[in-house]
Amino acid sequence: AVIRADDGIHLYWPSSHHKHYEDGRAQLRKRKTYDQKLHEITDFFDRARAYAAGQTDKRDLRMEAMRGLFAAGDRSAKGAATLFVHANDAKQIAEVIRFKRAQDLERVVLVGGVDSWMMADPLRENDIAVMLLRTHSVPRFAEDDIDLPYKLPKLLEDEGVEYCLQGEGRMPEMNTRNLPFYAGTAVAYGLEYEQAVAALTLSTAKILGIDATCGSLERGKDATLFISAGDALDMMGNDVRHAWIQGRDVVLDNKQIQLYEKYKAKYDAQRAAGDR
Repeated sequence: AVIRADDGIHLYWPSSHHKHYEDGRAQLRKRKTYDQKLHEITDFFDRARAYAAGQTDKRDLRMEAMRGLFAAGDRSAKGAATLFVHANDAKQIAEVIRFKRAQDLERVVLVGGVDSWMMADPLRENDIAVMLLRTHSVPRFAEDDIDLPYKLPKLLEDEGVEYCLQGEGRMPEMNTRNLPFYAGTAVAYGLEYEQAVAALTLSTAKILGIDATCGSLERGKDATLFISAGDALDMMGNDVRHAWIQGRDVVLDNKQIQLYEKYKAKYDAQRAAGDR
């Protein structure tokens, strides 16, 4: 079900350094093209703003796609769009914050945000929310706390930074099934249970600007929810029995369940025959 179409633009922020391996050791080296890429991004946004302001009569589809970024109003305003910036290290995040200020952008969301805990104050002060990298990840650097990915939600919660959990990375469609367990791990590392649930539901809806219709169970909102027989955030307890999207019942049957039932019946019959 599509709630909002053409809701945002994704920008993959360039990294200022890259890892160079020599004699089995990783060294950080500055990218020679970093400054050039920043200039290209800035130039493109400058031209997009001029286009949105009607300073040209020539129709440009690329610039049309950017128009919503410069729409005034809140995140839920009609025609407004969010800039989702994919960035992880502290230098990238600092550049993104400066870019938001320089471009006077209304809605910027950080995607990834591995080092966001280091930049909590400026992120909060500049109203930049974070869609955190998978909790089930390894630290980026050898000197990082081995448990840092598990602790990130709690660190941002304590600093008052708006955030949510998401499953960006390799095979994101398949790994959607692990999303509740990312929240469960965050609970094990200090996050309150209700805060973890919100990081999957209401906080996500607020960041996406769709909390008027979904994200929580309230009168007047869409009936989008599921029922689990056990703790949905626990790998051993998660047992979804019913689900609804905008009030429509979701069929939970799938090929894996069908095969399970097929061969379970087969071996149950064989076992029963052997017991006679």
